[in-house]
Amino acid sequence: MFKLVKSFRFWSLLLGMASIAPLAYWPREALKKELSGTVTMKFLIDVDGRVLEKEIVKSSGHEILDLAALEATARCKLTVAPKNGQLEKEWVMNQYVWTLD
Repeated sequence: MFKLVKSFRFWSLLLGMASIAPLAYWPREALKKELSGTVTMKFLIDVDGRVLEKEIVKSSGHEILDLAALEATARCKLTVAPKNGQLEKEWVMNQYVWTLD
């Protein structure tokens, strides 16, 4: 399942998540330096939508953007998709694409 979410100046590609409300702020230092890039992350989500574990799978090339995307997504309440009618914790992938307009 693929779902695109746009919020402010980034795109988020969600794999396996039923819903999300991302809110990441472009770090001031990154904006001043006009940094952009794509960060791929993964999250272990429990049945209540809490993030149990998080990690960066592929860096954007800029640690400040990676951490902003990782922390913003980790603060969100996520929903796992039922499997065979049961909710189970699961790993989901998320990709933020930081672009300057």
